[in-house]
Amino acid sequence: MPGNIPDDAMRPAEVIVVRQRPTNTYGNAISIRGTLYFGRPVVVSDVVNRPEGTVVFKSRDLASFIAATRRALAAASRAPL
Repeated sequence: MPGNIPDDAMRPAEVIVVRQRPTNTYGNAISIRGTLYFGRPVVVSDVVNRPEGTVVFKSRDLASFIAATRRALAAASRAPL
């Protein structure tokens, strides 16, 4: 489990198919790390360095966001829930 977070605090991340975090200011949220911990794809903007395993899109670029989301959905469809 990421950091010192109790198991039940992260249970919602366990059922996520794809998490999207299209922020344009800050980006090292626990929601990203928790979702990755459970092997789910995470779509994030390129505003800061991101953890390994995220699907990164160019901030404020809708076409890039859509393409990254499609890549994440394709990856999620290949992974067991």
